[in-house]
Amino acid sequence: MCAEALRSFNTGSPEIALRLVLGAEVFGIYRISQSIASVLRPALGSLENIVPKWLGQRMSQAQGGHVWKVYNKATIILFVLAAILLATVYLLSPWIVGAAFTEVAYDDVNGVIGVLCITNALFVVSRMLAYRLRSEGSNLDILRAAVTAGFIPIILGLPLIYSFGAIGAGLTIMIGVCVEITYLSATIAKVSRSRI
Repeated sequence: MCAEALRSFNTGSPEIALRLVLGAEVFGIYRISQSIASVLRPALGSLENIVPKWLGQRMSQAQGGHVWKVYNKATIILFVLAAILLATVYLLSPWIVGAAFTEVAYDDVNGVIGVLCITNALFVVSRMLAYRLRSEGSNLDILRAAVTAGFIPIILGLPLIYSFGAIGAGLTIMIGVCVEITYLSATIAKVSRSRI
């Protein structure tokens, strides 16, 4: 629960900095991009709920080392499905922007939508890795990963926003998620080695 609250902070703090540093217009472009990139968030949430249930059934049937092979396969499948869904949103975004936001040029939001779609796909991987650690009883490691990722917006937020504008805010979140994935993956590898 604390990790989810920290994730909300990680995604919200670049937005605040963006509004304060570059003003309402750039912030509006970012929010439009975020709305479009988040269109499939309910579908991704459903996938995140369905796959662990399917995974639990498969893992109960697997023996020994096969358990985590099933888990790794499910994580890859979930990431691929999320990437396909988000790529579809990205490809359809010129029409969405044109239909829903007549005053905004697509060129203004194109890069931000791309960064946020990739970030949403990475969030899926992060949550699946956290699910695996939670099943191992490593809740403290999940919190540590979220705290570590939380420093990214603080350290890189303003320089990236000054340099790249709205795309910089998206990059800040993406880098934070990549740091979290790296931390969670390293922890999973350490836990797996300790069990051998």
